[in-house]
Amino acid sequence: MKFRILRFIAILGFALLFFIVMNAYLNQVYVQEQEASGTGASLITEDGWLDVEKLSHQNAEGRVVDSELFFLLLGVDQNDGESSSFTRTDTMMLVKVDFEKNTIDLLSLPRDSRVKVEGVYTKLNHAHSIGGIRLTMDSIRDWLNIDLDYFVEVDFEAVVNMVDAIGGIHYDVPDIGMDYQYERQDSQVDYISPGPQKLDGEQALGYLRYRKGYVQGDIGRVEAQQQFLKSVVEQIFKGAGIQQLPAYIKTVMGDVRTNIPWDEMIGLAGRVNELRGVEMTTHTVPGEGVYIDGISYYEVDAHKTERLIEDLLPNYVLLDLQ
Repeated sequence: MKFRILRFIAILGFALLFFIVMNAYLNQVYVQEQEASGTGASLITEDGWLDVEKLSHQNAEGRVVDSELFFLLLGVDQNDGESSSFTRTDTMMLVKVDFEKNTIDLLSLPRDSRVKVEGVYTKLNHAHSIGGIRLTMDSIRDWLNIDLDYFVEVDFEAVVNMVDAIGGIHYDVPDIGMDYQYERQDSQVDYISPGPQKLDGEQALGYLRYRKGYVQGDIGRVEAQQQFLKSVVEQIFKGAGIQQLPAYIKTVMGDVRTNIPWDEMIGLAGRVNELRGVEMTTHTVPGEGVYIDGISYYEVDAHKTERLIEDLLPNYVLLDLQ
């Protein structure tokens, strides 16, 4: 009996040793292949092992990094009587909130970006009108090769409600050589003059939707939206307003759709105070305006965009196993 036990222990020990050696060898080969090709480098840990947990997440929905929240923010320009499910997206931004570093990174995706949607090149914002949020998410995943699970879709009415809820936004409206024209809710045309002022909800929405006077076209409007969002974040997170954030969110929930689970949101709500004095950095997918067959597009610089994604979202770059 004693001999059998010793033999069993010996066999078990040999099997365990064989598994460890083979696992280390295969991991080393895999890591060398990934480093040589430059693919999947973010999945290799500091001690040279493959991050199997992260690799497995690529086919699962949820947060990749516990201390971060990463999602697609969409502003939907919805007309009266339209369903928000398949209307056009006016604004698209990738948002990464890092609770440990106390930072927010915002990457704008120009709506005229020429990308493949269901295998055909078209404007990025067409994806939503064709297949709603699901096709939009799939198109962005394929285009940028990122692990994107969550979205927050906001009807522009939420802008009016949010800005009014916080008592208006102090903002220095840029001088581009003309006043900003917008249409009020009563269908009357009004104007916003450049300079420091306090914008109410309707004025804020009018400013965000304005696009005619920018020399850079839609990219100029993207930059204006980024700067405005930075002002909103500063006024909420850098003052006493952070304590009222749950109330502000409740005000706009009727104009917001999201797939972020409630337990996730409740858990993150407890960390809101960590974002006091948060720093926001804005980025835009690099490219330039072009005309193709008489249609204006934003032609994305694929190489610069790939480098930007690797620098900005290293934990979300998908591993190509082909």
